[in-house]
Amino acid sequence: IPTIRGAASAVRMILKKAHKEKLIAANPWDSIDVPTGKKSKRARAFTEEQLFAIAAICCEYEFLVIFLGHCGLRIGEATALTRGHIDLERNVIRVEQAWGRTRSGKRILGPTKTGEPRSVPIPRRMRADLKKVCSNLSTENYLFVGAKGEPLNPEFFRKRWFTPAAKAIGIRDAYVHMLRHTCASILIRVLTPITAVSHILGHSS
Repeated sequence: IPTIRGAASAVRMILKKAHKEKLIAANPWDSIDVPTGKKSKRARAFTEEQLFAIAAICCEYEFLVIFLGHCGLRIGEATALTRGHIDLERNVIRVEQAWGRTRSGKRILGPTKTGEPRSVPIPRRMRADLKKVCSNLSTENYLFVGAKGEPLNPEFFRKRWFTPAAKAIGIRDAYVHMLRHTCASILIRVLTPITAVSHILGHSS
């Protein structure tokens, strides 16, 4: 950023002088934005040891934590998965919908964040457990449900299980989205092409 800003300053002065001396009709610099230099927050991820420790404390939602940490779905996407979205023969998860909220706070089922469906490969280490989860479900059944069998509420999961579990292992400022960062970290560590990582996470670019 400092290098860019330094070069930009020199170009700005040249164009300003050229415009002042009527060598150019207008100063094109007026429509150019220069980076502010503010650093974006670094994406934080759990170690695999932390991931499994948090998962174990989450009891009945242990598999959900591991699933999010290895498959990279958004929590709203994962809780919208039904048995019909899991293709065990092709070893892929079809991510086609996600839970969102209206302005009034009502939870509704809609498209993914980017509006595009995607297929996510099932990691080898997840296949046996995912097959077991799916074994007693019909096509329309949700994979992750609450106590009454309804689709799991992400806010309930976060407040009741995830945040307390993270605090229990000494991480006080953890958030569920860090599980997506954890997935990305694992994929990059095993030399997955960045374009593949982007597709798995469902990034628009």
